[in-house]
Amino acid sequence: MLLPRVLSAIVMAVLFICAVFILDAAYFIVSMAGVVLLAGWEWARLSGVKGQLGRVFFAALICALCFAAFHFSIEKEALYISPLLWFVALYWVMKYPDQLVWRYVSIRLFFGVLVLTTTWASLVVLRSSSDFVVWILLLMGLIWGADSGAYFAGRAFGKRKLARFVSPGKSWEGEGAEEEWREGEGE
Repeated sequence: MLLPRVLSAIVMAVLFICAVFILDAAYFIVSMAGVVLLAGWEWARLSGVKGQLGRVFFAALICALCFAAFHFSIEKEALYISPLLWFVALYWVMKYPDQLVWRYVSIRLFFGVLVLTTTWASLVVLRSSSDFVVWILLLMGLIWGADSGAYFAGRAFGKRKLARFVSPGKSWEGEGAEEEWREGEGE
């Protein structure tokens, strides 16, 4: 489990660092739209869209909304809903697996539209900053550090499950081993 994580992290880190340091603003914006397109494909799959055509449509919708936001220069305005989105996401995770929240694919997809387009808008707004490189490397360093720290801390110290229905391997101490949880489940 660790080797695929490390290899995919290295590939993604190299691509992201190239995008930050090599691409000019226009190419960076387009490349991040490509990343959000792939995220849209995956979000649709995780939301319960079964067919390939539906996933393609959802990913294309995300790209179209990003293009529209860029065309009408409303990236900054799109960010005003981000704090609300994260509070709703926290609420939904705390209520999982409550069927009232998670029952409808359309609600999960609508939330995905909001999260993915505001993620792209955040990157566009950051790219326009004079301190872009500092902010983006700080952001990515925090994300990568927290993820790696949680993984290794959870493997070493993880005992109490954080949200066993959402992510069975996650513990209060960090991300633990899913295999260990599954072995203990049958007891």
